[in-house]
Amino acid sequence: MTAHDTRMPLGQGKLLTIQHRDYTIRETIGLGGSCLAYSAERLPSEYEREAGMPVVPVIIKEFYPLELVESITRKPNGELNVMTTAQGVFDLMKGRFESGATEQTAFCVSNGNHSLPLPIFEALNGTVYSAVTLTNGQTLADCGEPLSVFEKADMLTSLCNAVKKLHSSGRLYLDLKPSNIFLFEKEPNESRRVALFDFDTAISADEITTAVISYSEGWSPYEQLNLRREDISYTADVYAIGAVYYRLLSGKKVSDEILNEIVRGRYGFLDEIEVLKNNKRLKEIIGQILSATLKRLPSKRAQGVEDIPL
Repeated sequence: MTAHDTRMPLGQGKLLTIQHRDYTIRETIGLGGSCLAYSAERLPSEYEREAGMPVVPVIIKEFYPLELVESITRKPNGELNVMTTAQGVFDLMKGRFESGATEQTAFCVSNGNHSLPLPIFEALNGTVYSAVTLTNGQTLADCGEPLSVFEKADMLTSLCNAVKKLHSSGRLYLDLKPSNIFLFEKEPNESRRVALFDFDTAISADEITTAVISYSEGWSPYEQLNLRREDISYTADVYAIGAVYYRLLSGKKVSDEILNEIVRGRYGFLDEIEVLKNNKRLKEIIGQILSATLKRLPSKRAQGVEDIPL
């Protein structure tokens, strides 16, 4: 989201205790509309240390809504203090943040090693935290390993299936980006799979005219960025799928120049991707996917995930 963000993140090295487990903050990795996100480490208990268990990487999200930034202050001990006049709205938004985690559990893949660990919630003076351990994968934003163009295609299919499942429940995700996509570790003879990571920005299609609309520059379409509610629909997530796929292929965010090229049916920019230079058929398939997703006008995009030519 874009706004004058004066929230104060927890500092590096800050120790948090959540459900009797100790966590150390490493750095701030995200400033969402409803929360701040941190990379952190879960410290082993005394028993775990004696057993030789190492620290575990974790993503912690702290409920700290940007919308109420003028009504919240940070205490020296790290806790948040909410003005009495804003407490009611704060509590309503906190409930939505918590319900988002419940929804995440319902939509995440859950077979074998493809289970995304459950978030943990605990209130501390009105503040809520979620902690997700990264023992069987990482967010797509943190992925540093080289992925083949075929692995990226598998990830795209898995992402589309996850978004389609959400849409079938009558909800829009509205903040699809690499930091909200969990990439599971690859098992032998399996395709690369992903899961949606964060549901606190998701809304019902019936709420578009009244709900807080989240967005992220570089990933969200113009109707979201400009809050044209009458144009926001499932096609907003379709656009974001294309933006994520383009980022996977090129390492770049979608630009106006790229959108202009796609409108004109020109895909020469794909030649910059080494593996596609001499693979005309694969280039054509990728071009069709980008053409179905990355259009400025919602009416010109695929109207549903099932219409993306995978």
